[in-house]
Amino acid sequence: MFERYTEKARRVVFFARYEASQFGSAEIGTEHLLLGLAREAGPLLSRLLNVERPLDELRKQVEKRLQTPERITTSVELPLSRDARSVLLYAADEYEGAEHWQHIGTEQLLLGLLRAEGAAAANILREYGLSLSRAREGIGRGEGDETSRRGEAWQAVGGAAAASKEPSVAEASTTMKIEHIGIATPRLDDALRFWRDALGLEVGHTEVVEEQGVRVAMLPVGGPRIELLEPTGADSPVARFLEKRGPGLHHVAVRVPDIRAALARLKGEGARLIDAEPRLGAGGCLIAFVHPRSAGGVLLELVEHTPATHESESER
Repeated sequence: MFERYTEKARRVVFFARYEASQFGSAEIGTEHLLLGLAREAGPLLSRLLNVERPLDELRKQVEKRLQTPERITTSVELPLSRDARSVLLYAADEYEGAEHWQHIGTEQLLLGLLRAEGAAAANILREYGLSLSRAREGIGRGEGDETSRRGEAWQAVGGAAAASKEPSVAEASTTMKIEHIGIATPRLDDALRFWRDALGLEVGHTEVVEEQGVRVAMLPVGGPRIELLEPTGADSPVARFLEKRGPGLHHVAVRVPDIRAALARLKGEGARLIDAEPRLGAGGCLIAFVHPRSAGGVLLELVEHTPATHESESER
C-alpha cells in the first residue's frame, strides 16, 4: 500500500498510529494523521499555518475534540478510520494528477487531509485559515519540504533502493555508526556509582520506556553512549535477561539513516529479525532488534533518529 510513499510520508502514518494509541483511540483518525504530519512536516505547516510550533498548536486543538481514555500499547495494530482511508486515496489522487511528483509525500497527505471535508483534521486546518486552494498555492510556490518532485533527489520508501541502486557496503560504513552500548543492571543507582561517580561520565538523559519495561540512563562517551537499563517489572525483557545471565552487556545499537532499508537488507540476507517493523524507542527514535543468532551471539539494535528525537534532545 505504501510502496509509492516517501520515507517522510510513511513516518506520518507510523506516528499517526502512535498518536492514536496515546489518545486511547480504537482507530487511526484524520486528527492523528494531522499530528503525524506535524511531526514530519513541521516547517511546511509552520509556514502555511503561520504558527511557530505546529505540533503543539495542533495537539491542543485535537485534545479539545477528543477524550483521552487509557492509552493503548503501540504494539496493538489499529485500523484506519473511513475518513483516514479517504485521506490516503485523495493523496494518491493528488500524486497521480500531477506529473511533477515522483512519490506520494507530505504535501499530498496535507492536500488529502484538506480534501476530506467535514473530517476532524480538515476542520482544524480551516480554523487556522488554511483552505485547499491556499495550500495548493503555497506548495506550488515551493513551500513544501519534501524531496518528492520529479528530477530532484529522492529516496524510495522502505529502503527498497533510491531509484537506481542499493547502498554499497562502503556507503553503509560511512552512514552507520555506533549509537550506544546497552548494559543491563538490577538497580540503576548502583550502576551509576561506577559509570557516573567513579568513572566521571555525565548522565545526559533518563527516561522510562513503558513499552519495553525499562528505566534508562544515557551517558555520552564522545559520540556514542553507554545506556544503562533497569527493568521496571518482572515481565520486562531486561528482567528476564538478568535472571538468565545476570548484569552485563545487553545489546549493541547501531544508528542507521533508514531503518526500514536496513531491515529489508538484513531480511534479504537471511538474518533473523526480532522486529520486522520498527517501533518507537527511547528519545523518540525508531528502533528494531536483530536476533543474537544472526549477529554472533550479540543482540543488535538498529536505531533511526527522527524529528521527534531532535525535539527530545533539544528539551534536555
